[in-house]
Amino acid sequence: MGPSLVIERLEFQRGGVWYARYFTGSVTFLVGHSKSEKSTAIEVLLYPLGLTTATVMPEVRSCQYIRLVFRVFSVKSSVLRSAARRRAW
Repeated sequence: MGPSLVIERLEFQRGGVWYARYFTGSVTFLVGHSKSEKSTAIEVLLYPLGLTTATVMPEVRSCQYIRLVFRVFSVKSSVLRSAARRRAW
């Protein structure tokens, strides 16, 4: 049996233009030196799902929309959230 939750890509809109970051492979690790935006990456993944209770980082607030595209088993889904909303759901 394969993975039950697969994050395919993260899309975000800034200035009316959509950008995408793709996730490949079964496991993704975030590594980097201090101030390399690892925490921002985690928050951007959690924000569209309403799973963050932290103050939204400026990098996330600067987006107009954030969309997370994922699969649960074989069902593809996406969650779109306006980044203008400052508080978590």
